[in-house]
Amino acid sequence: MALYQNSYPYVYNSGESPASGSFTIDNGNWASSTEIRLHDVPFETYGSGSGGIQITGSSDITFEEYYPYLGPGSILFMIYSGSTWSYTIDTITDATGYVIFDVTNLSGPSLEITSGIKLIQFAIVPAGAGAQILNDADNRILTATGNQGEINAEANLTWDGNELNVQGILSAEEKNFDIPHPSKEGWRLRYSVLEGPERGVYIRGKLFNKNYIELPDYWKDLIYEDSITVHLTNNRTSMPHWIESINLDENRIYVGAECTIVNVHYIIYAERKADAPLIIEYKAEQ
Repeated sequence: MALYQNSYPYVYNSGESPASGSFTIDNGNWASSTEIRLHDVPFETYGSGSGGIQITGSSDITFEEYYPYLGPGSILFMIYSGSTWSYTIDTITDATGYVIFDVTNLSGPSLEITSGIKLIQFAIVPAGAGAQILNDADNRILTATGNQGEINAEANLTWDGNELNVQGILSAEEKNFDIPHPSKEGWRLRYSVLEGPERGVYIRGKLFNKNYIELPDYWKDLIYEDSITVHLTNNRTSMPHWIESINLDENRIYVGAECTIVNVHYIIYAERKADAPLIIEYKAEQ
């Protein structure tokens, strides 16, 4: 399935003079709109003879090579704020610097479009492809199915504009968080995650004048009991401390000491339970 205009962001423009890289609609919400205009379409000039559709823009993508059948009957998809809409294109009109799509047959939620910057992604399936969105619902991310004319809205992969939710395995070469710097104005702070050959979880804290560490009541169901390790660090004392026993039925780890008052910092590690073991090394073709 060929997609036109995929992954190029546009912004909503409510003014009379179109902004660069903007789109406009003829009504304040998707449900009532019958006309959509795209400005600065990022493709090289395309023409289909005298009176044909003329689409101009700046791109190394040759429009006529990949999308020769764009026209009436094509399906226009729009993705905005985690939701997806689709229209049937009835007519296409070329204009100076922009393209006008007259659209009907809305599929998707009714959502008001307010003025200001609204990042929109457009995708068009050419006429005759029999385009459809499978399992369509709000906030689902679209993926290709491998079948012509089909896009699947993934139930296990959602984005609401603020939170990405993945129900499954997320694999990446690097996993970071990146936030405005808490101390230096105009700077940012980037941390990467701790990595290891297991699905590790931990608890840390301080223990004073008690002989046991209280575990969360769900830990016995979350982790493998035989994977628990405990690290104790003496606090203001040189007297030895040690682990007496681990009792998940009581949600406690008992600590012994040669002194009368236990005073330690602790870190407890364990491996989270999973349906299948983590495969650490595997051949690349797998």
